[in-house]
Amino acid sequence: MPTANIGGYTMPKPIPQTLLIVDDHHMLRESMVDFLTALYPAVTLLEADSMAAAQHISSTAQPDVVLLDLHLQDVTGFSAISGMRKASPGSYIVVLSGVVDQSLFPQMQELGANAFVSKSGRRDDIADVLNPVLTGQTAQPRPRILAQSSVPAKLQLNTQQLMVLEQLLGGKSNKEIADTAGLSPGTVRNYVSDIFLAFNVHTRSQLMALFH
Repeated sequence: MPTANIGGYTMPKPIPQTLLIVDDHHMLRESMVDFLTALYPAVTLLEADSMAAAQHISSTAQPDVVLLDLHLQDVTGFSAISGMRKASPGSYIVVLSGVVDQSLFPQMQELGANAFVSKSGRRDDIADVLNPVLTGQTAQPRPRILAQSSVPAKLQLNTQQLMVLEQLLGGKSNKEIADTAGLSPGTVRNYVSDIFLAFNVHTRSQLMALFH
């Protein structure tokens, strides 16, 4: 298969496929489109700035690959993964997040994610994950561990608790979490207590220290 060298990154020539970028930041999407267009000129790139838009596009396009940000206008947290998986069951879903730690990838897998890339990493990290999929190779990419963490690799948290966890890591107060998620303050308090118990911490600062 012919190869191309883009910015020092060598890869096989891609085959025609469709990739959907789901991110509500226009400048980030624009940067991602420029980067991926240079790497994969034969791939059709689609864009969505919300889960509703992504689900609408997926209903007709059924993208081969989805780059999914976890913070969108109409959905926040791990529920974005299950929502995207339901809308596009055949897609290879790559989660992008600047808050969630790699150690929670097993939970993301249970909800339908295939790979995870931290926004704090290099753009080539995305290429490392996408290249085996978009070039038609049979081997699927393994999620790349970008940093070691002391956080347990497997935690028994449900979807709502995972959503609250991500909000906590984003610095949100209980009231802000309740307002965003449509939960009662008491429910949020219970979820926060469950999360503290799961990670064996007693304060928000201790929880944040595990991830940062």
